Amino acid sequence: MIKQNKMTFLENTGRAVALSFLTLKSRFKNNPENFKKTIRNTSRVFICLPANEQERDAAQNLFPEWKTCFPNAEIIGMNPDSEQTPTDKRIITLEKHDINIWGIPGKRIKDLLVGKPVDIAIDLNRDYDAMSTLLVLMSRAHLRAGYFHEEKTRLYNFLLRTSPEKSTQHAIQALLTYFKTIQ
Repeated sequence: MIKQNKMTFLENTGRAVALSFLTLKSRFKNNPENFKKTIRNTSRVFICLPANEQERDAAQNLFPEWKTCFPNAEIIGMNPDSEQTPTDKRIITLEKHDINIWGIPGKRIKDLLVGKPVDIAIDLNRDYDAMSTLLVLMSRAHLRAGYFHEEKTRLYNFLLRTSPEKSTQHAIQALLTYFKTIQ
């Protein structure tokens, strides 16, 4: 029992420190001045699927649609739930062994995100999720997109407001439509 509480404390502390560091670092990074050019010239897109199981199912069903937005880009998805097998081979599952004692993704995930530059990182969580935000910041993407939430405003450079009454599928379609329109 004590060990479990200690692990949770260490994970929370580790994630908080990592988020603070990456937040500070991202403030000094140049934001894309021309979103249209960034979207058109993107070669790699990283998408964090929602942590909520029902929202994740909707996101997985719409995952192939992202290729219509970025036809020439490599698209990688991240499934935060190791219990659920992704329906698309481009979706990688975040396994328990990928997270260190501090609650921070380890070498396999860092290599995936940093090994080859990510141009656009998209967080499909409608609520704030610390792990997804950490992954988006770790990607070092020029364009960090997601849905509006107060915690995300200083970390992302494109946030879409959606009605909480609307379905997840509707919210994802809105984001897809935005990126398709820019193309």
